[in-house]
Amino acid sequence: MVSRIYVTIILITFSSAGIGAPVYYTFSGSYEGHFDGAGQAANWGDYTNPETVYGMTWLVDTDRIGTALLNDGSTRIYTDATFSGIEVDYFFADLIDIQGPLSLVQEIGNGFANGPNFPQDAAFGSSGQDADPTDNFNRPSQIILADGPTDQFRNITCESVTLDLLAIGTNCKGAAQAYDESGNYLLLTASLTLQSISSDISVVPLPATIWLFGTALAGLMGFQFRQKRKAGAT
Repeated sequence: MVSRIYVTIILITFSSAGIGAPVYYTFSGSYEGHFDGAGQAANWGDYTNPETVYGMTWLVDTDRIGTALLNDGSTRIYTDATFSGIEVDYFFADLIDIQGPLSLVQEIGNGFANGPNFPQDAAFGSSGQDADPTDNFNRPSQIILADGPTDQFRNITCESVTLDLLAIGTNCKGAAQAYDESGNYLLLTASLTLQSISSDISVVPLPATIWLFGTALAGLMGFQFRQKRKAGAT
């Protein structure tokens, strides 16, 4: 019985280090364009200045499902599908940091998209590619990462690339959009370049007590073995 407990502890110790594999993508760049249908741009600071820094950091986990919590409390699940000859893979994505004027685009009042089927919290990404490259149709690849409610939506789009080929230096478009109560539209876009890709995989050191416990079990096993040898000799 003691040896079985010891083996179980070793298996848990080594397998727990490999659980989950999120990846962080950090983009930065500058102003590209805007549409101010609700008269909010005056609150965005010096947003058109070429020296104003725009930035986004996204967490992407292809092992998790992309979802959107809707206003009616239900959850929309995004599953892989093929649309018009483009094979689309969906996954979990979350905007964990936003810098510069993109963070200043806010809904006005209670917003507009308050219907039951509108997302109040989207967290998904998609990577699409030509489902049949041999049929002479040139269908463009595309990555989209999306986060937030419809009334305060953030996303980034990378054209002509799939997630597995996304590399540092790739140029993409970041966007922040919002509405006022009358449905007037706000949009601010930035030309962003992928600056870094970092993995969140890490091994958390085990407390010293775990190793002491394992050592004690090993010692106990050795003691029992010696006792059996002595009993056999007599």
